[in-house]
Amino acid sequence: MSDNVEILIKKAAETAAKVALKTYEDKQRAEMKAINDRKLHNTKMLLNNYRLLSEHVDNATYKRDQIDTAEAINWINEMYDPNNKADAIVNSIKNSALKTKIMVAHINKMLKIYELYCHSENSPKMLRRYEVLEGRYIADARVRYEEIAEKWTVDVRTIQSDVKEAVKDFSQLLFGIDWLNSLQ
Repeated sequence: MSDNVEILIKKAAETAAKVALKTYEDKQRAEMKAINDRKLHNTKMLLNNYRLLSEHVDNATYKRDQIDTAEAINWINEMYDPNNKADAIVNSIKNSALKTKIMVAHINKMLKIYELYCHSENSPKMLRRYEVLEGRYIADARVRYEEIAEKWTVDVRTIQSDVKEAVKDFSQLLFGIDWLNSLQ
């Protein structure tokens, strides 16, 4: 083969490799963005439903420490009854109550960490972000944007922006190292 053909083949291969690598990296970025968007969506959903979930945990009929021996024996006997279909429903309810309790406990721990983090920054913006997160999603009664803006003497749009950033920060805590790895 002539030198020109070899050079042409080499350049074509390099170009093809660069295009393939760029395509692969773009696809990876898109997948990570979709995962991050899903985590952020889940964080918003959990925060929007925090009061309801917390209420569910506080009022769940089934709590592990409430089972007495007689009840446990009855459940065991029912499990061996081949005609018993209610057991699947009971197990589903128990599992739901337990999962909800674990999730609410995790949210509460991460809220404490976020509160400590915001206070350690010693920045009005970070203190405001914690207050916004707590007031909008955690407090017994939802605090309006206008009330927080008035207290901090800032525009309502600033408070709305603080909510967005606080939810992003909190999502990092909820999902831990997976979230941080995806940002790199």
